Amino acid sequence: MNIVNSIFWIVTKPTNRSVLIDICFKSDWKGMQLQFLGGLTFDQIHGIFTDEAEAIRTAGELLASR
Repeated sequence: MNIVNSIFWIVTKPTNRSVLIDICFKSDWKGMQLQFLGGLTFDQIHGIFTDEAEAIRTAGELLASR
């Protein structure tokens, strides 16, 4: 398996206006490079997940607790 082509899910910390699609998205390493070039910082990331369901559940919990 080539790790560069691996797919994973990113969950970022929500703002007061965030919805699920804002804070939970699928990416690969090339896509993450573009996210960082676009302004994403490590401090904004809550977690990186290999399981989509776990990422969605975590994002939902973050949105509910804000």
